[in-house]
Amino acid sequence: MSRQPPESLSRDLPHECLPARIALLERRIAREIRARQAAEDLLEAKSLELYNANQSLRETNTNLEQRVIERTQQLTAARDEALAASRAKSGFLANMSHELRTPLNAIIGFSETMRLEVMGPMANDLYRSYAGNIHDSGRHLLGVINDLLDVAKIEAGRMELHEEVCDVGAIIAEATRLLENQALQAGLAVATQLQSRLPHIQGDRGKLRQILLNLLSNAIKFTHREGMITVSARLSASGTFVLAVADTGIGIPARQIDAVMEPFVQVENVFSRSHNGSGLGLPLCKALAEMHGGFMVLESEIGKGTCVTISLPRRRVMERDEANSAS
Repeated sequence: MSRQPPESLSRDLPHECLPARIALLERRIAREIRARQAAEDLLEAKSLELYNANQSLRETNTNLEQRVIERTQQLTAARDEALAASRAKSGFLANMSHELRTPLNAIIGFSETMRLEVMGPMANDLYRSYAGNIHDSGRHLLGVINDLLDVAKIEAGRMELHEEVCDVGAIIAEATRLLENQALQAGLAVATQLQSRLPHIQGDRGKLRQILLNLLSNAIKFTHREGMITVSARLSASGTFVLAVADTGIGIPARQIDAVMEPFVQVENVFSRSHNGSGLGLPLCKALAEMHGGFMVLESEIGKGTCVTISLPRRRVMERDEANSAS
């Protein structure tokens, strides 16, 4: 059926122009149809591409979730194995420490008896000297074993605080008196700087004494002759209790400060290699301070010395009147 041109077009155009006009319209319509078909084909292709990309993303997401689950399981298993190994190590150290302490106490006791000639005089002075060396070596080894046992207890969560009202000034006086001969033999001066009317502390007296003895022993060990060791105690502006031991010793390299806070680590230099030690002193002090709710800070500079500061929280500080009523 042939298409008829509009009546107005028929009137306005000559009769011979109508076929050309109709052909032009037909070509225009054909182009529009082709363009629409191309657009629909492009839209369909893009939709398929988007669908495929979405499916790929879903698969990637699923794979990623599975990998996260597997990795989490691996990390959990590794953590459990590490915890089990740590508990086994702590148990072993605790058991071995107990097994070693019994015969060691006997060695120390008998060597002390021989050194003091309790059962009678020794005919040879060299034997007396040997007995003294055995006694001193036994005491040193006992100290290392005690530190090992304490570290094992802390790692196993079995260390407990036996709290009481503590006179920190008296603890400082006792610790400096115990190490006075050691400091004199090393050619060192020990000074104290205590705040007037120093308040008492609610804490474990034995643990606080242990912290101070370890810090003083370290300072004596790593300070040259004619050096100075200063023990100070005060209240900070915020009300926390601050205990510090400073020395004019060899110092610790900045890159090794974090390392020496880990058990069994010592500063590696010529001077430290001439001194025995387990590397447990500072980590043990840090752990004992944290058990009291406090923290430890180590500041050091090579050739100038080291200062170790123990800060205890305000809740452990007791005024003298309060301490007297509590005791």
